[in-house]
Amino acid sequence: MKWRQFGFLTLAACASISVARTGELPTPRAPIGPQSLDLLPPNVQLPQQLPGPHATIPNRVRILNMGDQTISLVFWDGSDWKTIAIGSGLTQDVVCAPCGPTIRIAFHNGKDNRMVDARTSTVYVIWWSSQLRAWDLTPQNRPLTQQ
Repeated sequence: MKWRQFGFLTLAACASISVARTGELPTPRAPIGPQSLDLLPPNVQLPQQLPGPHATIPNRVRILNMGDQTISLVFWDGSDWKTIAIGSGLTQDVVCAPCGPTIRIAFHNGKDNRMVDARTSTVYVIWWSSQLRAWDLTPQNRPLTQQ
């Protein structure tokens, strides 16, 4: 046991001496895991029924921005096009009471304009597809619920 403690203290002392000698912290190692979101499936199968009392939220679509920048989209609210901006890693609800079962959402995918008729009470993800070399808006196959 004493040898392990001695070895650990020796290692810690050597590390602190090298940091003190150079005056800089060591270079961090490269992160592990997928470098591209394409390696993660866009339609992760999540449970359709969540535990506890949940009710779906009608007349809206929730969009999660999985990209590394703010994304601007427009949607038809039944009478006019409305613009929304969703920051990186954030979500935004698109609400349209007169739209019925779908809300038309439009965005520029990096190549051309794209329109999606998004099903209400559904969560969508917008993400950069390296394979398509474009932004893509896909449903997550899970209902938008409230507790």
